[in-house]
Amino acid sequence: MSEMQGAAPRSRLRQRQQRRQQKQQVQQAVAYRRRSRTFPQLRPRGKFHWPRPQEMLNLLQQGVPLLVAIVVVVLITAGFMYFNRLAGGGEVQRPNALWLGPGWDRAGPTVEDALDDLLARAKRHDIGTFYIWVSVLTADHRWLRQEEMPQLQESLRELRERAGDFTLFAWLSVPLTPDVGGSNIQDEERIRAILEFSRELVRSDGYGFDGVLLNLQPLPQDDGPVLRLLRRVRGMLQAEDALLALAATPDYHPYDVDIPAAESIQEGTEWSTVFKEEMALLADELVLQAHNSYLDTGLEYSSWLAHQVQVYLQILQDLDERARFVVDLPTYDLDEAAMGHSPAVENVTTFLRGLNHALAAVGEAAEYFSGIAIYRDWETSEAEWNQFHQQWVREQ
Repeated sequence: MSEMQGAAPRSRLRQRQQRRQQKQQVQQAVAYRRRSRTFPQLRPRGKFHWPRPQEMLNLLQQGVPLLVAIVVVVLITAGFMYFNRLAGGGEVQRPNALWLGPGWDRAGPTVEDALDDLLARAKRHDIGTFYIWVSVLTADHRWLRQEEMPQLQESLRELRERAGDFTLFAWLSVPLTPDVGGSNIQDEERIRAILEFSRELVRSDGYGFDGVLLNLQPLPQDDGPVLRLLRRVRGMLQAEDALLALAATPDYHPYDVDIPAAESIQEGTEWSTVFKEEMALLADELVLQAHNSYLDTGLEYSSWLAHQVQVYLQILQDLDERARFVVDLPTYDLDEAAMGHSPAVENVTTFLRGLNHALAAVGEAAEYFSGIAIYRDWETSEAEWNQFHQQWVREQ
């Protein structure tokens, strides 16, 4: 991956995290001062001054060279870390992501236990980003699950206390057609609902998300009104110093392309190159939803997936776009042909076979690939986690 990949959005993210850490440091300082008033003997008296030459000589003669050596090593190490940060090398970004659905904070005896298990698993699998399910927009422009927001805020606070270096996106679902509970995306009331709730999720200390992930479904072809909406959302989020992630629909059945495609899907079910470019330029993080292919075999799915990844990597290279590009790995057990997914077809092995083929085929464009997003946490089995670790994480 290029060192400059994602530089602009990551810079904004570092600034947000630094402000959060500064706020925590202030709170800790206040707590320390309170303790100092209770135990005044713990407070140093007078101003600090460097030892005079004779004092230094006395210290050395009293047998403290080891202590001096330790201090020197600490200072050198701290200086190295400081200048390394100035050079842009201070941040170690775990590249993969995880979709967290309802109940992500209650998968254990207590919230604290659930979060500790989540973070341990995430670090083992190089996961540095969470797409956290928040709500879905109804046809009458209401966000569902409002009664659960206090619990969500409390869980986010606990999560932040345990892991401030993770990137947290608020995952919002926006249906686009009436048959899936949607309505006219050009309706100003609907647009306002998206803008206002997104702003609250990144601005409010109660949530403190680093950004918003918009999942607009279904979106099988180009849609001008959707682009106009996303431009407004991006402008608002940039003003809040927050990130925008977008779920990208795969080309289910593109014209004049020799890849496997389900006969049940109409030819031309694809985004144009121009539309893909627009989405890539709008997003800080582009998440390809590489599932529900409606295919019958694992070999077909691998070939289909390789095509999807190659197309986006080539576009990102042509644009020289440094948005993070993440690809969904389906790990759920919905064996229903009507939904287009079968775990016998779309799984860890067939996914990685297609992904590795794409990365090998695109040459230098592979540097625009950022990571894998596990879809979805609540159905990923222990066997699938182990496969992912053995076949991908350990190989990187």
